[in-house]
Amino acid sequence: MPDPSKYKDKQEFMGDCIRMNMDEGKSHNQSVAICINMWVNKDKKKKKCASSILIGLAFKIIDK
Repeated sequence: MPDPSKYKDKQEFMGDCIRMNMDEGKSHNQSVAICINMWVNKDKKKKKCASSILIGLAFKIIDK
């Protein structure tokens, strides 16, 4: 799946994204919906949930 934050042009991203999704077997409508959602949310920061942070800390402790 292409990373929308690496694209300056929406149309270029949409073309690449839709093509990739359809190659994976998704319908055109599904692909468009997925890619629009990715483009709209491209600037939102991903939040880590508390459980994934705790798991990461546990692995660091175990590796010491």
